[in-house]
Amino acid sequence: MNKLTYVGMGIAMTVLGGCGSGDGGSCGTVAACGGNIVADWTIVDACLSAGGAAVFGDFCPTATIDGSGIRASGTAAYRADGTFDATITMSGSVAFTLPASCLMMNGITITCAQLDQAVKQQQMTDPDPSIQSISCAGTSSCRCTAQMVPQTSPGAGTYSTSGTTLTENGVESGSYCVKGNELHLISGSMAMGSFELTGDIVLTK
Repeated sequence: MNKLTYVGMGIAMTVLGGCGSGDGGSCGTVAACGGNIVADWTIVDACLSAGGAAVFGDFCPTATIDGSGIRASGTAAYRADGTFDATITMSGSVAFTLPASCLMMNGITITCAQLDQAVKQQQMTDPDPSIQSISCAGTSSCRCTAQMVPQTSPGAGTYSTSGTTLTENGVESGSYCVKGNELHLISGSMAMGSFELTGDIVLTK
C-alpha cells in the first residue's frame, strides 16, 4: 500500500483545538479552583485538544488541523453521598489542511480530487471504525474533513475532591473549578476512537 492510499487511515492528531457552542465565553479560560461540585450538571461547551502521532504521518508532516467541529454533550450528577453518574457524548468532525508542498510525489502533482478518491477508497477497503466518512476538496491546498462516529462514555461510581483535584472510582480524573453556576472539568481525558481528547468541559446547573 503506498502512502497516498494509506493516508486516510493514517490520520492521528498532534493538536486538535475546538470550542462548542456554549454562550458563556469562559471555555478554556478558567483555572483550577476547586469548590462544591454537588449538583446536577449539563454540558454546554467544550474546548479540547488531543495527542498522537504526526498528522498524516510522513506523507504530510506540515498538515494543520481544525477541530472546531468537535462537540460535547451530556450530563453529570455529583451527589452529597459521594456517588456520581455521568454520560458524555463526543461528536462532530475534524478537518486537515494539506499545503501544496505535500501534494507532490515523484515530480507529479496530486490533485485534491485524487486525494479524495484515495482516502475514500481506503476507508472502504480498510475502514477506521471511528470515522463515518471522509472527503477532501480544494485547489492548491487540500482540506480533508473526517466526520467522526459519535461516541458516548458513561460513568458511575464514587468520587472525592481534594483541593482542585477530582477523583472518580479511585483514579484522578483531572482538575476542576466551580465558578458561579458553571463547573469546569479541566485537564480530564477521554477517548474518541483512536484519539485521546483532553481539555475544558463546561457544565451548568
